Formats: sequence, structure tokens, C-alpha cells
Amino acid sequence: MQYDAKHDCWVTVTPVLPAAVKGATGEEPDGTNIVLINECLCDEAKKKAYEHEQAHIKNGDLHSEEPAHEIEERMEDKK
Repeated sequence: MQYDAKHDCWVTVTPVLPAAVKGATGEEPDGTNIVLINECLCDEAKKKAYEHEQAHIKNGDLHSEEPAHEIEERMEDKK
């Protein structure tokens, strides 16, 4: 796991995510963000997945009551 000081989060590339999941973000009880990136992705896809997860953090999606599929649809609409 690496610390990204620019975005104030911990990042790890992991084999534990299902193949269909490019990345995921969670928050520790102390408010620290953890970003997981699927190791099966190519380098460019890992970068895009990381940027996508950072957008979730920036948008406050971790504290949203909105269902995950609606959050993802909204993010797709912004592209």
C-alpha cells in the first residue's frame, strides 16, 4: 500500500477485486481514504480507475445515500 500525499489517501493494487470491478474506495473510521485498484488492469486502465475513484472522493460519494448504481450513472453522464 502506498500513501498518495497529493490526494491524502492510501492506494493499493490488489487481486481481491472481481474482474468486473476496476476500483473501489472506502474510508477508515479516522476519515482516511483507501483506494483499491484491480491488478488485472493494464497500466492505463489502472490510472483511469484511480482517477475515477478520486472523483468519487471529491464528489463526496462515500457519504451519499444515493445507490451506487445511480452514482455511477451520474458519473458516466458527466463524461
